[in-house]
Amino acid sequence: MSTCLAVFRVVLPGLTVGVLAACGSGGYGGGGDSNPPATLSLSVEPTTITLGQSATLTWTTNGASCTAGGAWSGTKSAGGSEDVTPTETGTLNYSLTCS
Repeated sequence: MSTCLAVFRVVLPGLTVGVLAACGSGGYGGGGDSNPPATLSLSVEPTTITLGQSATLTWTTNGASCTAGGAWSGTKSAGGSEDVTPTETGTLNYSLTCS
């Protein structure tokens, strides 16, 4: 089973996005497992907001299911979007793990 993780941070005021993506190889190309590695793309729009405004997280993956963590939570589909509206200033981390 391959797993892929993407994280980005929201820093207010002004939304600052830093994306970290790490995908497990699951043995692809190395023998035993014929499944390709999981891939995950996570983006945010707009890239600058102030407190009280919303940003839209959009993601796609070749994984079967995803779990959100950090400043959001729950089970997410393999592709979708969600509006987030931070309620405080500071650094907020949004993570998505898909397998």
